[in-house]
Amino acid sequence: MIGHGCLNKETGKEIGQIALVDDVFEEALWVDAGFFGGLFSRYRPGIVMVQACEGENAVGFPKFFRVASKIVQYNIPVVVGMQHEVSNIIASYFAYRFY
Repeated sequence: MIGHGCLNKETGKEIGQIALVDDVFEEALWVDAGFFGGLFSRYRPGIVMVQACEGENAVGFPKFFRVASKIVQYNIPVVVGMQHEVSNIIASYFAYRFY
């Protein structure tokens, strides 16, 4: 998954979010880590790789670490998440070499 991410602080807690594409309205549908992880409850892939923008740290832990840890809770054996922002070219190259 290559996409956009953000850190939502509206609820008073910092929650990592991922943007999915809403085909009907052609806009971003922001979902939290729990919803995103739940997408893997029906079909369990062997590996999930997440690369999303805005990878800065918050309170010592990257927000996508929170997303990655939520995915692991759905019994995905391997989750690779980018801690810092990288270009799409670098992420694509990493995924190509990784697989």
